[in-house]
Amino acid sequence: MGLKASEEGIAIANNKRESQLWTKSSSYLCQQAHVEKTTLKRFWQRVIINVENFQNICKALGLDWEQLVDWENSTTNRDNITSQRLKNSADIPPFGDIGCIENVNRFFDRKTLLTTLFQEISFGRNISLVGQSEIGKSSILYQIFNIGNQDIIGSKKQGFIYLDLQLFPDDKSFYQTLCNKLNLKIDINDTSGFDLRRKLNGKKYILCLDEFEVFTEFSKSSNYALRLLRGLSGANNAPLTLVTASRSSLSELFPDSASQSSPIYNIFKEIEVTAFSQKDARAFLIHRLQGTNIKFTESQIKELLNKSKCHPARLQEEAASLYNYLAQNSE
Repeated sequence: MGLKASEEGIAIANNKRESQLWTKSSSYLCQQAHVEKTTLKRFWQRVIINVENFQNICKALGLDWEQLVDWENSTTNRDNITSQRLKNSADIPPFGDIGCIENVNRFFDRKTLLTTLFQEISFGRNISLVGQSEIGKSSILYQIFNIGNQDIIGSKKQGFIYLDLQLFPDDKSFYQTLCNKLNLKIDINDTSGFDLRRKLNGKKYILCLDEFEVFTEFSKSSNYALRLLRGLSGANNAPLTLVTASRSSLSELFPDSASQSSPIYNIFKEIEVTAFSQKDARAFLIHRLQGTNIKFTESQIKELLNKSKCHPARLQEEAASLYNYLAQNSE
């Protein structure tokens, strides 16, 4: 059983692909759709492919898969897919994600921001993502790590590492984990970082650090890890490029002081993470309802946008309540 794209569907898909500057064999597109390049090639050639693969490719392109199908020449029919879709929709609620979204299929949009971030990373610039709680900083940071390791920015010499700083009680545990992630055997008692600098010579890593505020706790007893990060990322040819996420600006967290070494904030480009636009928030709701038997009315969507102010977490919370109410009353 499988689906085949129509000529009109392929034209729509190509327009969307070209607008994102993706090739037909894009590694990023394969990764987002969880398909092999051979499957993606068959999709573009209008060959019948597995239903789930067809749907995932369309989802990765940000398109409604049903609009792309050549139903007359596919080997499955709309009724069978609809009944299976309704059966599966109860398994994974469309709304209610909490915390960092790691699953690429649950992460929505932010394409413009991610494009900007990868451009900055390609220039070797450190980035500080700043925004209010639950605005999506952690999810964006994880997608940088996730996408980066697919080598979409074209440099296999660069490795992407993600660390949630909340998991570390002190500098030493952070330093030890970092060295393990770098696959380097380092004397963690050497707080000068000399051995680490030497072994990183000629290498390049992008270090994604979530909850960067934790370093303010580390610095109460010691700040050698923070000083080390600054020293390893403070120049264009430095081995580390840092991408951090925090609720407050780094200039507030680590203010300049005459009694300390150069502050860390002046080697970062700060980028604010804001709420969805109304257009994106609306698209998010419609996207998540695909594959369910629930539809929000225009007035319900407007109310959700108004109540949540398009804040991603609050939008999910409000949408989950409405969805559950409608689902219970449709039975």
